[in-house]
Amino acid sequence: NPYFYKFLTGEETLHFLSEAPETDDLSPGYFMYGYPLLFPFPNRVSQGRYSFEGETHQLDINWRDGNAIHGLIYNRPWNVIETGANDEKGAWVTASFDTRDFPDVMRQYPFECVVTATYALRRGELALTFEAQNVGNRNLPMGFGIHPWFSFPFTPKGERAQCRLHLPANAIWELESSTQLLPTKQILPVENTPLDFLQSRALSETFLDVVYTQLEFDGAWHHSQIEDPISRVVLDMKSSSAFREFVIYAPLDRDVICLEPYSGTTNAINLHRENVDTGLVILAPDQRWRSEIITSVTI
Repeated sequence: NPYFYKFLTGEETLHFLSEAPETDDLSPGYFMYGYPLLFPFPNRVSQGRYSFEGETHQLDINWRDGNAIHGLIYNRPWNVIETGANDEKGAWVTASFDTRDFPDVMRQYPFECVVTATYALRRGELALTFEAQNVGNRNLPMGFGIHPWFSFPFTPKGERAQCRLHLPANAIWELESSTQLLPTKQILPVENTPLDFLQSRALSETFLDVVYTQLEFDGAWHHSQIEDPISRVVLDMKSSSAFREFVIYAPLDRDVICLEPYSGTTNAINLHRENVDTGLVILAPDQRWRSEIITSVTI
């Protein structure tokens, strides 16, 4: 979970990821800084309860709305399996997480799985490659997403209201309420609404905590972009076709914005049981799922 993504411009250092306070105890805010990985379920699972292939399971409730949120791997130790640096690949670190090593994880998510993540930094690009493999003997339900906290606006000169967002997505999932951010079964078009960022436009004072869907792809990639016109800094995120939903979180009470590609929508596993197309990934034994996200900055 990298906390540092910095650029030197003359005498100024730009910090593009919100850094955690200097403390050894971040609980319960492990996913409030840096670049958290959300697995096996991004965002919320309603009341932490889900059923799959005839069995019901219970996740620990870890959020004030009474739901389980952001998965089980963001606050546990990983095994570093490789580090390196060269001209071709840049600098990288690869780490793995095996659910079988954590009884507390298996209690909540009794599926044998190994996930591997590689962060690579090359010429200003921060790339993440994430892979999940079902190492058990039965089907495995999963979802994956990220929750990077980008410092926003990007420089002290910038103004949030003038920063421009471009998100090629044609619809959003209707949510139950402003306090229960769980999707209903309805998908709503965004065209000509305050949530329409199909064309780049100023964020203004818009609060966003929205699950977008029906993404548009340029070849194999979906591009989202934030531009700070005052400082002329542009942050571009491209995500592979493994992702079909995209969450934007832009609060008004904290200087951050989160661009969050998801493999499927919030509470996907429970809506899937109601025959809703949610993007839930189901891996057969020994099957793998792979995704890639590349973030770049132009100054």
